[in-house]
Amino acid sequence: MFQTIICEQCGRIFVSEYPRQKFCLACRTKREEEYYKANAERIRKHSREYRKAHPERAREYKRKYYQTHPERIREYTRKYHQAHPGAEVARRARRHVRLKNSIREEVDPYYIYKRDNWICQICGKKVNPKLKYPDPMSASIDHIVPLSLGGTHERKNLQLAHWICNVRKNNGGHDQLRLIG
Repeated sequence: MFQTIICEQCGRIFVSEYPRQKFCLACRTKREEEYYKANAERIRKHSREYRKAHPERAREYKRKYYQTHPERIREYTRKYHQAHPGAEVARRARRHVRLKNSIREEVDPYYIYKRDNWICQICGKKVNPKLKYPDPMSASIDHIVPLSLGGTHERKNLQLAHWICNVRKNNGGHDQLRLIG
């Protein structure tokens, strides 16, 4: 049953089916925002603990959210990939290594570039650090022994190469890992 109520904060008159409701929608929203700002860390901590204690519920909630909001997920993903261009390449590389049951070490590509003095280890020519992918002469990480042939993703098996040299070296299309640098 709907009732007419006067908001205790702003004095607006509103209709609600809940007789104990004291604030209009605008005031409730404002109060919720203020509460969240004041207690954000505590709320995030509680959410993390809940998801950890109830992983099956968290997975189910996430699955339903993805099904009901595909456009939001696509938009978020598009924006993330624009802001982090190398993240998808690195994710694919990690997955490839995981599927091959190979060894994977977290490696900063700039460590490899500096170690190799910005010289392509395939052709021996200098690599310009200012060039970015898709320039064929941009820097890329090359696996000396390709992952597809049992190589590992660790420092001792990685070298700097021009992107085009790496593609030409190839391994039947199996090992074209490039980290945008």
